[in-house]
Amino acid sequence: MCADTPGTRVPRLDPPPEDRWDDTPRAVAAATGPLNVFTTLARHPELFQSEGEQ
Repeated sequence: MCADTPGTRVPRLDPPPEDRWDDTPRAVAAATGPLNVFTTLARHPELFQSEGEQ
């Protein structure tokens, strides 16, 4: 569970290490910064696809 104090938030599920990311999470992190919401989704690459790509 995440702490409520800004700057001390700990993710419930850690993102995988960058060496396990494919091109999509790398591109998203380059555009947005390494936000946990996106880097954690690197565990499930199919979640980065749009409905038309599935």
